[in-house]
Amino acid sequence: MSHMGRKGSALASPTVSTRMLRVCAEALEAMGVDVTSFLDGLGVPRATLDDVDGRVPVAVDLALWGEAARLSGDECFGLHAAGKLRPGAFDVLSYTLRSSANVGEALRRLVRYNRLLHDLVELHLRVEVDEARLEFCLMPEGTPRQQAEFSLAVFLHFCRNNTDVDVTPLRVEFSHASPVDLSEHRRLFRAPLLFDRPRAALVLPLRALELPLHGANPGLCGVLDKQVGDLLSALPATETLVDRVKRLIVGELTGGEPTTEVVARKMRATPRTLHRWLSAEGTSYREILDGLRRDLALRYLTEDRLAIGEAAYLLGFSEASAFHRSFKRWTGKTPAQYRAVAS
Repeated sequence: MSHMGRKGSALASPTVSTRMLRVCAEALEAMGVDVTSFLDGLGVPRATLDDVDGRVPVAVDLALWGEAARLSGDECFGLHAAGKLRPGAFDVLSYTLRSSANVGEALRRLVRYNRLLHDLVELHLRVEVDEARLEFCLMPEGTPRQQAEFSLAVFLHFCRNNTDVDVTPLRVEFSHASPVDLSEHRRLFRAPLLFDRPRAALVLPLRALELPLHGANPGLCGVLDKQVGDLLSALPATETLVDRVKRLIVGELTGGEPTTEVVARKMRATPRTLHRWLSAEGTSYREILDGLRRDLALRYLTEDRLAIGEAAYLLGFSEASAFHRSFKRWTGKTPAQYRAVAS
């Protein structure tokens, strides 16, 4: 079964902006690392990173960040690279965030536009009673250490550098295991540190969202919003979390109902984690499975060569009666009645 993008073209493989790789490469080069040779080994010329509007496969991003600590000899490479990040490193996106009215507006824009930087990053701002969680996840099994530490440090530096307040998190959470030496983490974050969590998260006091930014400029922000929105719209469609769950369900559907456990395992996640991810997208595993079965059932029943019992089997129903009940709920008709009208 092929997945199609919004404009009818095949979904593109996940990519990352050259802006992200350039940040990592420049930090490594400042430490004397021969990034050119490393990238050549991946089949990516160093000059590729000079195209600020370019995209490269996510695998290149994972490889460079994954080897950054070894190449630099710095176990805290991500934290240190974040501290040296240039204010306009992410070009128009950087200026859009800095021209926002306050921290909360800037973080919401970052969530809205984060795909400009990375196809696979899941970024959410969850506002609760007394705290705000900026959650970051790159892969179902968690975010590699250097990228997680770099990202959360960048978020915090943004809050501190663009306000008059030395913002202190309530706590900082990481999906990777705790490093042996936490001195640099404690120096930077000055907050409780939690490891082996489902997602990386910078947890801020709720009042931090209201802090005004030095560069707030509503008029400029409106112009930049349009420019960033145009850039986002120009990106090719890629596989979303829901798309991926649908694809995995289809692969397991024939002859039996695919369980949450099966699909979650293929995504290297727990059923509980998968439930939380889908809830954040405003849906659930049951809704996705039910909707997918309905769409496939309508397609199958327009094909006269496929018996109704065979359609039920392909949809994972163990009994034809269960398929009939579900189809009646979906359409108000039995499968036979629908087929008679559709054909």
